[in-house]
Amino acid sequence: MRIAIIDEGIDRSKLKYPQRVVKQITWDGQPFTDNVNGRHATCCACILEDYAAGYELVDIRIAENWNHSVSIKKMAAALELCIKEHIDIICLSIGTTFLSDGTILTPLIKKLSVLKIKMVSALSNKGYMTLPAAYENVICAVQDWKGQLAPGECRRFFHSILGEVVVANTRLHSFTESWEGNSFASPVAAAHLIKYPDKAFPTAGTFDKYQSAASNDNPVVAYISSDIHYEASIIMDYLLEADNLESVAIIEHACTDDIRIITPKNDIASRPFMIEEADKCVDCSLIFSLYNWNDTLDDYAYDITVLSYEKRVVIRTDDAKSLVINKNLDWKKQLCHTLVELLN
Repeated sequence: MRIAIIDEGIDRSKLKYPQRVVKQITWDGQPFTDNVNGRHATCCACILEDYAAGYELVDIRIAENWNHSVSIKKMAAALELCIKEHIDIICLSIGTTFLSDGTILTPLIKKLSVLKIKMVSALSNKGYMTLPAAYENVICAVQDWKGQLAPGECRRFFHSILGEVVVANTRLHSFTESWEGNSFASPVAAAHLIKYPDKAFPTAGTFDKYQSAASNDNPVVAYISSDIHYEASIIMDYLLEADNLESVAIIEHACTDDIRIITPKNDIASRPFMIEEADKCVDCSLIFSLYNWNDTLDDYAYDITVLSYEKRVVIRTDDAKSLVINKNLDWKKQLCHTLVELLN
């Protein structure tokens, strides 16, 4: 089995089985032989070799250290490289909490899924929804922060927004130091896939699941339209381009590739509950709650309600004021500008 660790480079001298590292390349496919400054990738490789055997390891260097952010295009190039290198399992400890990066990642994740390449990706340590971990065909990994599992043990649970999440105890049998962070849950989960390739992760049952974020008190807008998927995506694009505002939308049922439009992962979660969860676990500045015209508006204290008619848009604020925007050529830009002004 061929495993890829996409990280800052592995120091082979620190491994018990350095011969398992069969290739060391950069994100653009070039070999590297210089010294590795950081310990992050080496720690991931140590965890992997402590809990699994019978694999080859391809070390893909995407950064020299984690003092600077990595561009989403580099990450995408590294994932493409995994296809060329005939990787079976991708172990990824980094990601992006900007869901707008899904425009680059979504088609690539689909491609990996079709090729049956498995991926384990870590959730943000803050508990924010993270790409690629949030994709349905990617295993989202988090640390067992409360130490409720045995070293190397994995359990899965279901979150109303994040979907299936695998929690893993990252403590090693052969090391005494603590390995803190969701990053190190990825190699533990990858080791489980190596050992049990045809078995699902066992279910957690009653479990203090993961370290979640606190509420952010982001403004929430109810948006009612007959074409909600298209209009919501375009408006979120405008907000990002003009005001650098990341936004997401909640809807009961969706048929769209826009990862920012979020549906509940179970039938139990109500829309108000989903809004509260999104406010905790999505790194954004604004939440839309999408309705078709035949839907019943939920009993929720929306900051603003937008009613999108055929020829005009009506904006109602929580103090019962109404503004009207005619649907001319630039009505979506006007709407975004008005929302930003009203919500400060």
